[in-house]
Amino acid sequence: MTMTDTERVALVRMARQVLSRGSLGDFCQLMSVAGYQQPAQVLALIGLLERIERREVTRAIVEMPPRSSKSTHVSRLFPAWWLGRHASDNVIIASYGEELATGHGREVRNLIESPDYPFETTMRADSRAAGRWQTEQGGGLIAAGVGTGLTGFGGHLMILDDPVKGREEAESVLTRDHTWAWYQEVFLTRLQKNGVVVVLGTRWHEDDPIGRILNSKGADSWERLRIPYIAGVADQIGRQPGEVLDVFGEVPSVERGEISSYGFSALYQQSPTPASGGVFRKEWMTRRYCTCGRPQVCGNMELPTKTARWNVFQSMDIGGKQGVGHDPSALATWGTDGISKFVLDYWSSQVEYSDVKSHVVTQWRKWRPRMMYVEDATWAQPLISDLRRESGVRVHGVPTRGNKWTRADAVSPEFEGGRVVLPEDATWLPDWMHDHVAFPAATHDEAVDTTSLMLSQMKDQPGRTRMVRLNDKGAVDGIASVEKMRLRMKEFLRG
Repeated sequence: MTMTDTERVALVRMARQVLSRGSLGDFCQLMSVAGYQQPAQVLALIGLLERIERREVTRAIVEMPPRSSKSTHVSRLFPAWWLGRHASDNVIIASYGEELATGHGREVRNLIESPDYPFETTMRADSRAAGRWQTEQGGGLIAAGVGTGLTGFGGHLMILDDPVKGREEAESVLTRDHTWAWYQEVFLTRLQKNGVVVVLGTRWHEDDPIGRILNSKGADSWERLRIPYIAGVADQIGRQPGEVLDVFGEVPSVERGEISSYGFSALYQQSPTPASGGVFRKEWMTRRYCTCGRPQVCGNMELPTKTARWNVFQSMDIGGKQGVGHDPSALATWGTDGISKFVLDYWSSQVEYSDVKSHVVTQWRKWRPRMMYVEDATWAQPLISDLRRESGVRVHGVPTRGNKWTRADAVSPEFEGGRVVLPEDATWLPDWMHDHVAFPAATHDEAVDTTSLMLSQMKDQPGRTRMVRLNDKGAVDGIASVEKMRLRMKEFLRG
């Protein structure tokens, strides 16, 4: 008897469903959209999850780069398969934010309600909220964000997916301690007898939750699947050293300045290292421009002010009062030809407000920058207001984003890529370099603050530039008369 096409399709579908009930890999193939793939890291992950379901592994850590399909499998497909095989079990999925965890819960619910779902597990009609629902068989799922309560709900399958939101949270000791306390005192206390725990994520810091687990007394009880983007020796999926991972997205480049080497090591290699003293490195500060006037003799590059279109900018960090324990104020002058960034001048001193104001106007007159950037903080508002109202200095207050370390790390690729050029000789240069290389352990960080502010703003500048020329004293030459501006500045300084 010959089967019709309809009968053949139905038979194939039935066979796939039967296979899916016993194989997570087949289940993922059945329930995923067209184009679904299972590269080597996915196959390794599926193998680990199947061992977890059999209780051969009860504690597991998964470390993989972004866009490697770890959450899709661990936090969506696996819970749906688990509840098909253990319909009366409870699943808890937690993440850094409740919205993300709820999204995972919604996807699991949708998979169970799909007509292709190969199990008999069904949803209760009166308990279907995306972040908290139950099955007719007595099981269910709850989604939670780090820091929220889980009272009254136990879990047989406990998943902690990406407990750290990003770099700023990872660099905060207070946030790391808060997350760890929640993990120990709330999350783990909901584990049912014979339950299993899976912690997965992209690494952000050596002291993140995964790092603390690996450094704990019970680390030996955890199975660890660590798959870096670039393979090393003894790779867990059998790659040769140097072979890259087949991820589902673009990977930022350290060479092109799209990500810092510290960030790449943590996020893509799953190998975060201590950041102290490592944000800016001395070997990244070797490019020099000529200050002696004879580049053919000294061998350093000539400033491109006479032959290239050129922008000059200034950035300022306003310190506190005079005396021990207060940071100095600092003003940095930078130039750029659109590719390289040249540090033209730097000043730092612990002086009173009137002296800061006087120096700002003097340096503005000397360099005539296109714009001066100042962190838009409460203590900077008086100076910003006075400069705008009385002196004619073009000053722009920039809102603060993140902490000092994250801001510095965001611009470090400019140094690492060799795009920052320093003078061959300047009285301020040794201290400036020391403050950068020693950051964040340096006594003062005002130099780094001006650098972070300046380079972050240079990234956002439009292509329009203006020509300036420097005379023998380093001042702007060839600029049209600005007598009106100078008169306003004199009046401002006298005030």
